[in-house]
This record gives sequence, structure tokens and C-alpha cells, in this order.
Amino acid sequence: LQYSGIQETWNSDQLYRMVKETEDIRSKLLECQKECKDTEIEIYNVNQLKDKDEELKEIHCNYMKCNEKANFNETVQQKINSLISQRDNLKKELDELKKTADKNNKELMEMQKMITIQEKKNMALARKLKKMVENMRITPDLSEKVNMILADPRLINIRNSN
Repeated sequence: LQYSGIQETWNSDQLYRMVKETEDIRSKLLECQKECKDTEIEIYNVNQLKDKDEELKEIHCNYMKCNEKANFNETVQQKINSLISQRDNLKKELDELKKTADKNNKELMEMQKMITIQEKKNMALARKLKKMVENMRITPDLSEKVNMILADPRLINIRNSN
């Protein structure tokens, strides 16, 4: 009888550690998902800047045509020079953003790999947890917590996507 109580305590402790580990992993997964979303937003912003660069190039071309037709008075030339300077600055910024986007794309791919690996680990842990719960008697409170973890929609969505 005493051994049975020790075994139950040990199993409960082990189950508690697994639940805690699952919660920690879930937290890390959410952080990775947030970083992934932030990277996607940065990539979207870079694409917006690319569009603006094209618009600026078109504006510059229009000014160049205007300049050919005009007498190149100083005011028009100053405006053109200002636009050229802005365009050059935007090109430099765009080049930097392209580098950042490439880096972010690589990081995003790595994070997606990490998320996939973590999702597989989570599924394995969930299966292990389910088997453990099926093979032992646990308190209703702990059983409720385990069922809540196993019924977590994020975990179910991972199962359905695999």
C-alpha cells in the first residue's frame, strides 16, 4: 500500500513536470509565432517601400522630361536635385531594407522550422501525456488540467494540419 502511494506521488510529480514543460514550450511557441508575425510585418513594410521607390522613379522621370522642355532655370533644377537626392537616399535605404528582408526571410524560415519541430515535440508530449493518464489514476483536479491541455485548440489545430 505504501509503495502504491509513493508510486502515485511520483507519477503525479512526473505528470506535473510534464504539464509545466508543456506550458513552457507553449509559451516559447507563442513567442516564436509573435517573432514570425513581426518579421512578416517587416517584410510587408519593405515591399511597401519598394512600391514607393517605383513611384519615386516615375516622378523623377516626369521631372526629367519637364527639365528637358524647360529652360533649366535654377528653381526647377534645385527641385530636381532635391528629388534625386531623396531618390538616392531611398535607394540606399531600400538596399538596406532588402538586406534586412533577406536576413528576416532566412530567420523566418528558421523559425518556421523551429515551430514545426516544436509542434512535433508537443504532439509527442501530448501523446505521452495521454498514455500516462490512461495508465494511472490521478486526481480529478489534475485530470481536468490534463484534459484541458489535451483539448487545447492550438494542439488540435496542429494535429489537424499534420
